Amino acid sequence: MILGVGVCVLLLALLGGAFTAYRIIPTKGAVGSWHDYRDADSLLAASERIVVATYLDEAAHEIPTVTADDGEVLGSVTEIYRRFRIDETLKGDARAGDDLYVVTSAGFKTALIGGGSETTNYQVLKLAANEAYVLFLRGRPAPVDYPAEYGDTIWTRPGEPGVAQIDPDGRLTFIATDRYRDTIKSEGLKRAAGSDAPFEMTKGDITGSPSPR
Repeated sequence: MILGVGVCVLLLALLGGAFTAYRIIPTKGAVGSWHDYRDADSLLAASERIVVATYLDEAAHEIPTVTADDGEVLGSVTEIYRRFRIDETLKGDARAGDDLYVVTSAGFKTALIGGGSETTNYQVLKLAANEAYVLFLRGRPAPVDYPAEYGDTIWTRPGEPGVAQIDPDGRLTFIATDRYRDTIKSEGLKRAAGSDAPFEMTKGDITGSPSPR
């Protein structure tokens, strides 16, 4: 039988095991916390920062969430730290030329009663190096032990869709996961032409400046 991290901790604690809870970087990728947007206004309102930024590189980190006294990892989350160079700020206080790290969950691993573990993977959007993207972001204070090189704020997408490409006319085409596309399809929503979102958006919709549609 497969049990979640919380159930494993409770059962093992009742058997006399002592555990240390490690930091869990909050993300919008965890099961049960999906925030899906069906219209432009909701996505714009939920985003603290919206930037045009060039994707540079990324690093993956497996972070323990629960460990036993002997150091055995009973639960962990894999986070992808993506580095971008900000080209232009459309909303918020980001500065052009600065580096920005965006954190996204790639999955988690859970220890099973009786031995072994179960791994759950999330789809991570594929981005092309040195290509520019429009990023819709929310921030939260980083934990005390958060790696200093990633800054003092954790930046994540507010939900889906949160990544887009922009054409010379300022029109955005969103990139989303299979889960999001399947969700809106099941709701009878039709995607905008060339985009994974069921709505259209332009740069002018973000900045309040007129732009061609």
